[in-house]
Amino acid sequence: MTQNNWRQFNFNAMALSMILLCYVSTSFGASGIVEIYSEPIGAKVYIDGKYVGKTPYQNVRFSTGNHKIEVSLSDDYPSQRWDVTIDSVTPQTKTFYFKKGQGGKFTGKEMDQVAEKHKGNVQFASIPTGASIYINGQLQKKKTPTGFAESDVGQYNIEFKFKGTSLKGHFDIVKDETVKLIADFTNKKIINVWEEERAEEAAKLESEKRKQEEDRRAKIERDKIIVTMPNDGLMFQKSNDGRAYFYSEADNYCRNLTLGGYSNWRLPSKYEIQRVADNKNFVKPQFKLSVSKESRPWKELDFWTTECIINDNGTPMCEGWMLFTNKAWDFSKWCKKNGTDCKLLALCVRDNS
Repeated sequence: MTQNNWRQFNFNAMALSMILLCYVSTSFGASGIVEIYSEPIGAKVYIDGKYVGKTPYQNVRFSTGNHKIEVSLSDDYPSQRWDVTIDSVTPQTKTFYFKKGQGGKFTGKEMDQVAEKHKGNVQFASIPTGASIYINGQLQKKKTPTGFAESDVGQYNIEFKFKGTSLKGHFDIVKDETVKLIADFTNKKIINVWEEERAEEAAKLESEKRKQEEDRRAKIERDKIIVTMPNDGLMFQKSNDGRAYFYSEADNYCRNLTLGGYSNWRLPSKYEIQRVADNKNFVKPQFKLSVSKESRPWKELDFWTTECIINDNGTPMCEGWMLFTNKAWDFSKWCKKNGTDCKLLALCVRDNS
């Protein structure tokens, strides 16, 4: 071979290598891989209602997404269907078994439960593709991506080899499940997609369970210190602190209150404080209202409200209401908003929003 011919040969070989590399990268990244087998072979394959060929059927550039696959052998056997989701990482492999008796009378025999062998599926992929697969030390015929159906349940040793690099581990075949393994030679690890998905599901369930328990306990604690009104969910302190305040002090007390994990408390309106004494809806018995010894001689249960006006003298006045056993509107008193003429109790309220 002349030097020019040798150069041309090298150029053509490099070009062919680049084309093959682009093809492999595209087939594994932008599209998915599907392999369909049958026993016996020669079954017709329909994908999304369109005939695409007979088994064994392989497509390394299969469009990603959800697909409906139907495999039909002959009129003597019922067609079998497979709803599958194709992605760009995990190859999808399935073997359809057509056995005598499927199309007519049932011909099975009683199974010995002790000797029953459970089955599962396993799929292998790698980044990049084309890794050799050793299961329990035995080299498999196909390189990645590939898979096996109807495998015996149990634990197996696995080794992937690619260009002098070896990744070792083990995996379990799980009854009626498809275990997916990806040999990531870039990051030098084996990814068990099935185990990761189960772990995520378990963590999610545990998180939801923990949150439900936290919410249940929080509600119990809130009910000890908060009364929630029927219909509108208005929240009141179950117990006041027993102290008497000037209006500005009471206003600041409610604004700065944090109770049951809630903030945004405020003084109630006249009509809201009246609802506390509503025995018809069994509201009043839920409260534990008091006046502390330090707050005497203000012994009555007079509570500040936000009913404030400017009197004829231009003085801001706010109204307080006394809570009796059955009513809240038998007595009210007006006190200077910014004065020191009287002190009243504070019962804070917040909107449930």
